[in-house]
Amino acid sequence: MLEVCLFETLNFGINLYEYMTIEHLMSLLFGQKTDPLDLGNEHERRLVSLSLSILRSVREFDFTPGETQKIQLSYELKEFILKTELIMDKRTYMSRKGHWNPEKWIRISTVAVETIFERSGNSERYSSYCKGYGESHKSLHYKKTRPSAELDGEEPEPREIRLSEYQDLFNLNQLELRLKMFQKKT
Repeated sequence: MLEVCLFETLNFGINLYEYMTIEHLMSLLFGQKTDPLDLGNEHERRLVSLSLSILRSVREFDFTPGETQKIQLSYELKEFILKTELIMDKRTYMSRKGHWNPEKWIRISTVAVETIFERSGNSERYSSYCKGYGESHKSLHYKKTRPSAELDGEEPEPREIRLSEYQDLFNLNQLELRLKMFQKKT
């Protein structure tokens, strides 16, 4: 679904709905990680990196809620992404858009802040005196940490990245450098 949204953004422009949709879908894939290279799937790494680049490229624009007019991405950005095949082609998009159309699955609506904080039913707020479910169990205090030379005394095994993915990583890195150069010019 994220790749369909990125394709539409690249070809048709972006408004606040697309921006929030990309941000939401990217966050779902990204989770608690801080670096796209920490993701296990190479397609997820590519899409999250590409999403970060596209969102960074439109950061300076003002989006108006409910605005249907879309802001077009720069021609250089579009050409580079299409030329390096970082996103699916039009034929793949046409086969996927019917089912994975973001408007079909995601609805963004405004909600008054008070309704988020209202409590429903007869429940009581959490107090520090009573513990929540499972918080007092012994196994809760044992957390897994990633291997580190600092904690383990030995070097962790390097991440496995397939050779075929290096071209995409190189292109994504080049895209980031181009965006930084473009932002310095403006």
